[in-house]
Amino acid sequence: MPERGSVTRSNLKIKIVAVPLRLTEPRAALVFIRVNPCPSVVENKMKIDSQKLIRAAAQARAGAVAPYSQFQVGAALLTKSGEIIGGANVESASYGLTCCAERIALFKSLTDGRKNFAALAVVARCAGGPMPCGACRQLLAEYAPDAKVFVADSGCLEKIRTFTVRKLLPSAFVLAADAP
Repeated sequence: MPERGSVTRSNLKIKIVAVPLRLTEPRAALVFIRVNPCPSVVENKMKIDSQKLIRAAAQARAGAVAPYSQFQVGAALLTKSGEIIGGANVESASYGLTCCAERIALFKSLTDGRKNFAALAVVARCAGGPMPCGACRQLLAEYAPDAKVFVADSGCLEKIRTFTVRKLLPSAFVLAADAP
């Protein structure tokens, strides 16, 4: 039987309450689980400065390692607490090992213990700005499903296109909660 108490997981506050029953089985109980969004989720109406985030992505782009394609991409990930984490693409002679700027920023954030993302900006020299690839979209759908995504051409940072992660990948792959 679950213990009484409250636990916070994945931005949800979960309260477990066990109520003993007077049945033939002495250990029978009804278990109620109350799930409420954490205050940080409900109150998170933060104003996102897309220009500032785009500029941070443009700055991160300077760190790109793109000796083969010369296609330099920068990304900046904004946490709901206001931190900005930058990332840049890193290429490999074995193309499949190349890692996009978006994933670099996300992995850097996650491995440093940062979660709860509000937005991502991506900048590269291409008309309309670079769109996240399928792998990046999947990871964003898993770790930043409610985030806004801003893209801009590094040659024209003022012209920003805005999307949501859910719009970019409306039917993301997810594992069932009760999968073995």
